[in-house]
Amino acid sequence: MDFEAFLDELRSVPDYAGQVVYVREVPARPARFADPRVPLPPALRQMLRSRGIERLYCHQAEAVDRVRGGESIVVVTGTASGKTLCYALPILEGLLADRRAGALLLFPTKALCQDQFRGFASALTAAGLDDVLAGVYDGDTPSATRRRLRDGASVIFSNPDMVHAALMPQHGRWSGFLSRLKFLVLDELHTYSGIFGSNMTNLLRRLRRVCRHYGSEPQIVSCSATMANPKDYGISEPQRKVLENRFTYHAPHADQLPRYAAIRAVGKELAKLVMRYCPVSRERGIALDKIQEATMWANAAIACGETEEPKKTE
Repeated sequence: MDFEAFLDELRSVPDYAGQVVYVREVPARPARFADPRVPLPPALRQMLRSRGIERLYCHQAEAVDRVRGGESIVVVTGTASGKTLCYALPILEGLLADRRAGALLLFPTKALCQDQFRGFASALTAAGLDDVLAGVYDGDTPSATRRRLRDGASVIFSNPDMVHAALMPQHGRWSGFLSRLKFLVLDELHTYSGIFGSNMTNLLRRLRRVCRHYGSEPQIVSCSATMANPKDYGISEPQRKVLENRFTYHAPHADQLPRYAAIRAVGKELAKLVMRYCPVSRERGIALDKIQEATMWANAAIACGETEEPKKTE
């Protein structure tokens, strides 16, 4: 997409007159590469080459080394900086050594979960791990597939709600998977804040307690692109590759709208713009998912009475 043309057209639309108040372009910087202390297995190097990746970024190599050393880590780098490989490579390496090694990957939304699973499934194939059973376990998963994943999967992609509602109440049926669980991945860690974050904390405590009951102690790998205080979670913020980005601040007439209604209004407008200007792609799906998430929280706040809907005037 031609970003300059997009901005010019946006400025020319009467409904957006004066609302684009600031545009800043961040120039690209050279990437910083590194290698893990112990080279990756040939199968994983081949998998990376099939994706056009010759070397790892420094934060990816550091993450691999730390996980190999038995640490639980938090990875905080910019958007599209390759955080997925920080947990995918250790999981794949573990599967190469033991096809039954378990991994549970949790994502806050179904769309993101499905997207990440598609990428991981292709990595399994490229690494010669076609015989490993992996799948998505969420509210849309058919009953027969749920049973198959519960009884024989090595890698499961899911969400916190399914862990709470489907796994924990029937943990005895999941004993085989839980006893083999080596990795627990929490993506989009910054979403687990407030009341939701408190509930997530208790859920993880219960899950780890059940895992210990079945003889496992999974390492936790968490990721976020926007967390401001990663040091509070036990790991220094790694070096990052900063891609070329442009930031546009859209300022609606917020003085005429309550806070949450303004958030919802911006969400609706952004969704229209994404649908109009962005071609169908993975990035478009993720953008719409994020917009929907923000709008959902705004709707919830309005419903709880934290603010009132703007009233129409005749």
